[in-house]
Amino acid sequence: MVRSCLIVVLVAGCGASQPDRPDQHGREIDTGRSSLVVDRTTGIVADGTDAVRATVSIVDRDGGPFAGCAVTLYATGSGNVIVPLDPTDATGRTTTTMTSTSAETKSMTARVSCDVSTLTLGPLEVTFVAPMV
Repeated sequence: MVRSCLIVVLVAGCGASQPDRPDQHGREIDTGRSSLVVDRTTGIVADGTDAVRATVSIVDRDGGPFAGCAVTLYATGSGNVIVPLDPTDATGRTTTTMTSTSAETKSMTARVSCDVSTLTLGPLEVTFVAPMV
């Protein structure tokens, strides 16, 4: 599945863009400790096989995990292939990979939906470089 999107997000860093909100069970998502992280930000080869690994972690105000949250990862630029994410697991985490065939800096964001709460994590910049000839 190829996804190329341009997302304009008014967020600094990799925290969430919404204030803490309770879900339908009365728990509050801790937007300050929930996160989108990548295993590397530079030197990813734009060859369609070298991948950056992205992990989304969702926790509540007490530090407990939020399981079952739906997560969608978006990236700017072209030539991107993002493996769809499973819902967050019992630890509140889900992980995916993204490859690209286009050497450029991309901005990654994650859209998270937990019960009735939604939030956006990111953006994070990752740089894909041209393959060696």
